[in-house]
Amino acid sequence: MNRRSRVEIIGIKVDVISWEKSIEKILYWSKCRKGKRIYLVNVHSLVTARTNKTFKNIIHKSSLSLPDGAPIVWFSNLIGFKQKRRIAGPDLMEELIRQCESRNLSIYFFGSTPENINILNSKLESDFPKLIFKTESPPFRKQTTNEKFLTLKKINSFNANIVFVGLGCPKQEIWINEASKSINAPILGVGAAFDFYTGNVKRAPFLLRKYGLEWFFRLLMDPERLFLRYIKTNSIFLFLAIKQLINKFYLEKNKNN
Repeated sequence: MNRRSRVEIIGIKVDVISWEKSIEKILYWSKCRKGKRIYLVNVHSLVTARTNKTFKNIIHKSSLSLPDGAPIVWFSNLIGFKQKRRIAGPDLMEELIRQCESRNLSIYFFGSTPENINILNSKLESDFPKLIFKTESPPFRKQTTNEKFLTLKKINSFNANIVFVGLGCPKQEIWINEASKSINAPILGVGAAFDFYTGNVKRAPFLLRKYGLEWFFRLLMDPERLFLRYIKTNSIFLFLAIKQLINKFYLEKNKNN
């Protein structure tokens, strides 16, 4: 596989990679039984990593940290790294499901609620009748050591080629970082992708997603939960991004003088 290219945004490293190349890499790892850690990085996870050293180390130890957020794509291009499009978790998950069905590769889905997992099972069986898959809904609390051991044992017994984890940030990244030592398959943290796929959570219309306004749609749908989070994380990101741009400008100016 080609050498990895990453850009540093507010001190956190994010991969610069095309949609096609990210799919190619993940499928290659899945067929070769490579244990890999793949995270979908947005503004919230960048700010969390910036303020939490343990989480930052987890992101930096990833096999891929994909740009799941329009501001990350815009900023990457602004500082000279050509990132054509965001790689959204729900889109990536659905495309990999299609690819796995056609290649006879198996998928393990871990996350969400028992009710939503039942809907996920039915929808996958209807949309992808040839797909080899298994699902598991974990307890709402943190798994015990024994529960985690049993989950890893089930994943390995199933012989999964890809594992999707939908626990939310940063819980899913922490889980993946630990589980990847025992699983010979790429593990992807896809956040709310299970909920979007089943229709449990309504996704923003295509045009809003295209122009980077999916966050605004989600805010309208769930203002009580997201308003303070967006105010805090977006403000921190904007401040640090502007600071990075100013530093870059002065460094380049001094270099040319």
